Amino acid sequence: VLLSSACAYGSIIAVGIKGTVSGSLYTSVPVGSAFNGTLYYDSSAIPIDSSSASAAYNLPQSFILSFGGSSITGSGPAFAGFIQVYDNVSPGCPTPDGAPPNHCDTIDWSGSPSITGPLAAETLTGSAFVRLKGPANLLTSTALPDPFPSASQWTVFAALFFGAKGDLVASGTVT
Repeated sequence: VLLSSACAYGSIIAVGIKGTVSGSLYTSVPVGSAFNGTLYYDSSAIPIDSSSASAAYNLPQSFILSFGGSSITGSGPAFAGFIQVYDNVSPGCPTPDGAPPNHCDTIDWSGSPSITGPLAAETLTGSAFVRLKGPANLLTSTALPDPFPSASQWTVFAALFFGAKGDLVASGTVT
């Protein structure tokens, strides 16, 4: 998975991501399908919840993901969706993908998606989750970063959790 440059629009920062689907039970999005998207955050946002190692923020606008010709739009501020920042998580990073915990920094986007395209015929419910994971001390606090740290320091794990039929995941290396 590749992470493209981030651009600021006022205090809204857009982060582009792309890569390849690594796990899927959906005929409309087979393994190997292209994946891309845009994530947004407001670098001036105030946390809606926080602790010493993490903070949660409202989504400033919907994030957009595309898998194999289908579009997934994550919920915006009027819906149930949020961004979670973890700074130097110890003893380990949260790992929904089952990887062993380690010290790291992450920024997670999650929300209830709207699905269009061929995937919509296979499922209409679920939740969308995207994690950007970097080395410990890449972030200096639980605040949303401004500017966005160097793209080459992040890896990406993206998943759509659809319940009974299974998950759709994309992961890889950031360049």
